[in-house]
Amino acid sequence: MTNTKKVLPTKNEGWGFWGTTSTQNNRSYEVTEKRWAEAFITLLELSKISPERIRRFLDSRSGRHLADACYDKNSTVAETIKNQWQHSWFKREVFHKAYTVSDEEYYEE
Repeated sequence: MTNTKKVLPTKNEGWGFWGTTSTQNNRSYEVTEKRWAEAFITLLELSKISPERIRRFLDSRSGRHLADACYDKNSTVAETIKNQWQHSWFKREVFHKAYTVSDEEYYEE
């Protein structure tokens, strides 16, 4: 059994993917939540890594940069992530183990 549909909530509403997405054009909570879920599910399906590691990635500085890339493109969050996935540097970022976030939260391995 796989966890490909288990979307964990952010632990970093001020920064990372969630915080950046919510501040882009003052997006509503519902829109931010939808974009978070789309990013989360897409990364789970592409990477096959744990939901906890996906959350760490999205809550990190790299998640913030991903949110910027999703905002800058004229495509869906999933399409942007799939395009980014083709680059080896992006895969290295997703699979990196030691993420910290930009506020009080700190994730330990």
